[in-house]
Amino acid sequence: MRLSLMGKHSIRKGKVGEREAAKLTGGKRTWEHLHDLFAHGRWWEVKREAKGYTKVYGALYEHKEHFEETGDGPVPSVLIRQDRERWVVAFFYSDWVAGRADFRAESQD
Repeated sequence: MRLSLMGKHSIRKGKVGEREAAKLTGGKRTWEHLHDLFAHGRWWEVKREAKGYTKVYGALYEHKEHFEETGDGPVPSVLIRQDRERWVVAFFYSDWVAGRADFRAESQD
């Protein structure tokens, strides 16, 4: 059993997010593993925040606007990094599952 210092609202919101992610991915929520979800042959952590990812979404939509202006880079992709942390790649799930977000597929020569 995991000890939780979260309030009831946060716990409920987390469960709802995990259910949404499981439905979206065709995956399975789990309690017997420390991760939240198993889908596409890998374990996932599911995070849902009211405003916590505003900058990430802003960067993805900014990329989309730039594509509409220039025609370069049709799949919104963002590299983000907090100070003294590793880089994280972000893109929309729908692009990834459709195979459009495979960054190895395109050459930027």
